[in-house]
Amino acid sequence: MVTRILFNYPDYSLTALDEQDKDLILRWRNSESIRHYMYDTRTITPEEHDKWFHRESRNEKSRHFMFREKGRPVGFVSFTDINDRDRRCAWAFNLSDEREGLQKGLGAVMEYFALEYVFEQMAIEKLCCEVLDFNTAVVRLHQRFGFNKEGFLQKHIHRDDGVFGVVVMALFREDWMKIKGEIAKTLFSAS
Repeated sequence: MVTRILFNYPDYSLTALDEQDKDLILRWRNSESIRHYMYDTRTITPEEHDKWFHRESRNEKSRHFMFREKGRPVGFVSFTDINDRDRRCAWAFNLSDEREGLQKGLGAVMEYFALEYVFEQMAIEKLCCEVLDFNTAVVRLHQRFGFNKEGFLQKHIHRDDGVFGVVVMALFREDWMKIKGEIAKTLFSAS
């Protein structure tokens, strides 16, 4: 039996990143709970982050969003390597480093909003992602949303704490369109 986790749909939104979000994103990217799941675990300097932020704000091949609950920032979503000709892009996301007080299942809600955006607002037909092999919870979450494993890159990422493989995954627009209604029913209340 699947446990239904109900949220109120209007309480959530994706908003384009702006200058006000810059410091919060740096704090999140540097928190241990988030760096643990990144390819590069070193601390990002404010200068590096500033360069990244301004470069990405002008990059036509990427879009970055703040995920908000009742206006409060609770997550970050990125679409990168946008390829208009082949109608594909990559994506990544993370929740806030302040997990206390966040409702269980909020990552699923953020994934739902991200998928709705990329397949409804952009001309994307294939959404790609990579997940470190030890991050099995995110692999399962993506599979719940229709992603399939397309490959596995062995011993692909070298970090100070070890060498890790990468699970390569993808979701196609037509597959999302078939299941999004059922996923919405499990996530959102009728009120």
